[in-house]
Amino acid sequence: EAIDSLNYFLEIGKPNSLILQNKALALMYIKHYHEALKCYNEALKLDSRLISVYPNKTEILMKLRRFEEAKKCADQGLEVDPNNSELFYLRGLALSHLEDHLGAIESFKTAISLNPDYLDAIIHKGLSYLAIDMRHEAIRVFNKALKIDPGLKNYVRKVLRGHKKKHHHH
Repeated sequence: EAIDSLNYFLEIGKPNSLILQNKALALMYIKHYHEALKCYNEALKLDSRLISVYPNKTEILMKLRRFEEAKKCADQGLEVDPNNSELFYLRGLALSHLEDHLGAIESFKTAISLNPDYLDAIIHKGLSYLAIDMRHEAIRVFNKALKIDPGLKNYVRKVLRGHKKKHHHH
């Protein structure tokens, strides 16, 4: 329904980046990631400085497991807006999927320096430290997360326990 009316506007008017973005969001919501990606690419063709497009496009590429492209997309967005903490966070996620945990940690650190209470970035920074067996660093980072949200205690405990188990089989 919503997508039909957005299509109608796209047909009657000249391509409009806002309508394309709204259509892409609607498509994302119903998990039509390939079509959503097309809309975002169209919107960026109209205006490559549309900063709001880059995080969404990066997220779609990650859902499609296209992590190299996701990292590139975040990088392109950061050229437009070098202080975008969300893009640094998403770039970190893409890097961790590409097994570049040190690169991921750097991206998460930058996201956190731009937005000190960025819980997702803090948690993923901890997870990246765990992935490279820097357990003490990870615990330090998780403690920072717990200061912001004490409700994460069970989650953190589970993560650390799971990690310990994994590494006692050598």
